[in-house]
Amino acid sequence: MITKNNTYRVNLLTGFQLCRFGYDNLANMQAAVDRTEQFDIPHDVQYGDIDIMDRQMDFTYATDRFAGLPQYVKDLKARGIKFVTILVS
Repeated sequence: MITKNNTYRVNLLTGFQLCRFGYDNLANMQAAVDRTEQFDIPHDVQYGDIDIMDRQMDFTYATDRFAGLPQYVKDLKARGIKFVTILVS
């Protein structure tokens, strides 16, 4: 049941989201985001999967392949795009 107390949850669930397994590096992720914007496709959420992690360890990122990720996340946020990391258990 959706009530007005669930506004945040509803917005996150209904936004336009881009998720893909297999980003080898930050440049590939940026290219996907840029192509989405180039074709005027709405984009509210960008996901980072296990690919971004250092040795597939949660709460890390591979500084060799994803150098600049913290700044890129800030840039996305400034553009109104949320960044969600998928954690592996």
